[in-house]
Amino acid sequence: MERCESGLCLLDSDLLENEDARSSGYESCDSFTQAPSPPSTPSSKVRASSSGHKEVMMYSNMADLSESLQYITSMPELCDVTFLVGHLQFPIHGVKAIMATRSRVFYQMILHHQRKVTESVKPKSRLRMRAKSSTVNLHSKLQIPIPDYDHVVFTSLLNFLHSGRFRVQLETVTGLFCAAIEFGLKDLQKACWDFLKRCVGEDQKRALMTSTQHYLKKKGAQKILSQVCRL
Repeated sequence: MERCESGLCLLDSDLLENEDARSSGYESCDSFTQAPSPPSTPSSKVRASSSGHKEVMMYSNMADLSESLQYITSMPELCDVTFLVGHLQFPIHGVKAIMATRSRVFYQMILHHQRKVTESVKPKSRLRMRAKSSTVNLHSKLQIPIPDYDHVVFTSLLNFLHSGRFRVQLETVTGLFCAAIEFGLKDLQKACWDFLKRCVGEDQKRALMTSTQHYLKKKGAQKILSQVCRL
């Protein structure tokens, strides 16, 4: 099937109605530094039947799954969408299906750009079809410009979307907080806000004030400035 000509939604929109009820499993820790990741130890449960015979074993290895999903973004050949980030249009790759199920905003954004590509290659005549076939590659990867974010911030954002894990740092927390609000990621927003409330040192506050200057047009930047002023 030609990817750009598909009229199917990425997923049933009804499934996204319950998106707010789901959680990525974010938990805040008391330590200011990042909590160590749990060991990648598979777990299993054996379910016994009413007669006492063990007949079903449930196997789980979420740590390895998370690492594998994060690794996908470093393999462009396995991804089907590329974001051109910042003024230099730094390419960052992702998987449309994963991003669409994690964020309604990304779901709508991806569908919007897919429709634009589809409409741009619809021929009005056989002559135009032949002319466009030499210049348009229907198998090309979907490309979406993201001019307002730093590529380091957006890379962390995509890592979170694909694997449910990310590292909160002073250098990127402002951009991630703004992105969490813009793209409707409540767990990421909460994680960043918990981190921001711990930035009480003068050096940390100055760094936050500097970083917010790059995102003054974003809702999150104004909230950060108000928080810094109260500290």
